[in-house]
Amino acid sequence: IRKNGINAITIRDDDALVDAQITDGNNHIILGTSSGMAIRFHEDDCRNMGRTASGVRGVKLRSKDFVVGMVVVRGSGGTILVAAENGYGKRTSIDDYRLAKRGGIGVITLKTTERNGHMISIMEVGDEDDLMIVTEKGIINRQGVNRISTVGRNTQGVRLIRLDDDDLIAAIERVPKSDEDPGDDNSDDTDGPEPNASAKVNPPKPAADKKVIADENSDDSAEASAIKSGETATPIEEAQDENKAVESVEELAKKEEITEKADNDNPVEKENENKADEKPDKKKKKNDDDDDGGGQLSFF
Repeated sequence: IRKNGINAITIRDDDALVDAQITDGNNHIILGTSSGMAIRFHEDDCRNMGRTASGVRGVKLRSKDFVVGMVVVRGSGGTILVAAENGYGKRTSIDDYRLAKRGGIGVITLKTTERNGHMISIMEVGDEDDLMIVTEKGIINRQGVNRISTVGRNTQGVRLIRLDDDDLIAAIERVPKSDEDPGDDNSDDTDGPEPNASAKVNPPKPAADKKVIADENSDDSAEASAIKSGETATPIEEAQDENKAVESVEELAKKEEITEKADNDNPVEKENENKADEKPDKKKKKNDDDDDGGGQLSFF
């Protein structure tokens, strides 16, 4: 092969090369078109030709239709994935595509409705694969193949990616499955739940409550400051003072009781006190007698 390459096929003026793959001579070939048609035939139907040959017809195209992809079926039990330009696609079992002769119109593989748009890709995939979807605006989306539903041929499919109104799928490629879950949100065809309008909302507390709380906090702070500075006794100190006062009263009463008992027990001191009380009375009586005695005046 030269630097500039060599001719692999002769292309007509109104034609273009879409795909090229290596086969083992015993494979089945599936061709898909933009109108959603597909045909399956054995590769023996395409005889060997030289490099510069134009080839033979694989599928008969309708007006304005063209081939969008080719699948070389490697075995049985797989699935064929088809995608439309508006972001929709599906998987279909390979067994749903009957074997036919090349050059026919084929069977419907995807309904190309106004919702779907034209079919833009067809490939064989397995549950262990991932898909890389690229849009015309440069958006890339990766998702697991096992997230895509497997349905019949003559259906519209499901949403693969959510696109803007003026955006379309440009290309889809199969890639090895990632260790991490792609977690694609765009592939969901349903919108998320609406917010719960009946959810309870706690009303804000009145400003007056905040003021009362602030005043109480201020009083507590002032009391704490007074206690800290020694101006106000703490509850513990007040209790101690009350205990001391009670003890003082009890001690005083006890002392008075002891003194009174001691006085009653000492008769000598009691008799002396009685005599002391009688002496002023006798002296007073004597003075009274002197005053009453004759009432005389003496002259010298």
